[in-house]
Amino acid sequence: MKHVFITLLVSMTALFGQDEAPSLPVNELLIVVGAEGEEDYGQAFMENLAQWKLAAAKGKAKAAVIDAHDENALASIETYFKESPKDQATPLWVILIGHGTYNRRQAYFNLAGPDLAADDLQKWLAPFKCPIIVVNTASASGAFLPVLSEKNRITVTATKSGSEVNFASFGNYLAEALLNPEADFNNDGENSVFEVFQYAARQTAEYYEQEGRIQTETPLLDDNGDGRGTSLKDYDAIRDGGTSKREPDGSFAKRWALVLSPEEQAIPPEVRQKRNVLEAQVDELRNRRSDLEEDDYYAELEGLALQIADLYSALEPEEEEPAVESPPVEEEAEAPEAPAPVEGEER
Repeated sequence: MKHVFITLLVSMTALFGQDEAPSLPVNELLIVVGAEGEEDYGQAFMENLAQWKLAAAKGKAKAAVIDAHDENALASIETYFKESPKDQATPLWVILIGHGTYNRRQAYFNLAGPDLAADDLQKWLAPFKCPIIVVNTASASGAFLPVLSEKNRITVTATKSGSEVNFASFGNYLAEALLNPEADFNNDGENSVFEVFQYAARQTAEYYEQEGRIQTETPLLDDNGDGRGTSLKDYDAIRDGGTSKREPDGSFAKRWALVLSPEEQAIPPEVRQKRNVLEAQVDELRNRRSDLEEDDYYAELEGLALQIADLYSALEPEEEEPAVESPPVEEEAEAPEAPAPVEGEER
């Protein structure tokens, strides 16, 4: 189910009028390109950056880029977060393209100057009330995940831990997936974070298989706040009928995309945020159905469905009462004049 009550949503023109579409960007991006290390890696990072910028432009997103050669990059990142509004509903994407390290105590994203620590990134993101999508495509990025993990936040990493330190190819495939129609598995016109992750993770696995190499990177996606993440192997096992001892990630990530359909762009960011949270709660409720009494399950489901319906109903323009026209007033006909009396006739 893409959206529970998507049939209640009418077209952008019908809701707002052609000239009344929301003027705010539908997404905001901070793209940080780290130290290249070697020239070949730098070329790959620039190609990834170009694909992210192209997707951001197509998705009418506002994008800021911090350059790989900026020796004050860490200060620039901190300034960006401090100066950004904290209470807006527009989703914030943080994209890290580069290399990473892990010293068993702290995970870092390598910059030209001082490196970005996972703890610092979490501290700077904490005040934001908007949805946050962090995509760390660096080696050792898996160590960022437990630090950044929060409910209703999406964290994507190229590795499952800080010990996977080799160059990660995952970021190349992820950037490629942003505008690739093949990544739109449900054919809804949007490449969601969940779909882009699945596509890139599978391409990464196939790359190592074709090269006859042991896979040295295991991409993870976390969106339920448990700090563990779910891998492609986990998703494939569930798809093939297996069970999971914990809630698999993905319900929230299925509902966010960089390039939105026209219908989605017509929805104000704050409404989209509320709806996506509610729909993720519907998915979680369904996962818990076996643990609930039937009446309790349907009562909770109905409550969530009504809240979603109310959000869509609030978007519909109020119908104006048609003006009632008064019937035309008919002029009274003048009484005919009495005929003149005939001579000799009594009046």
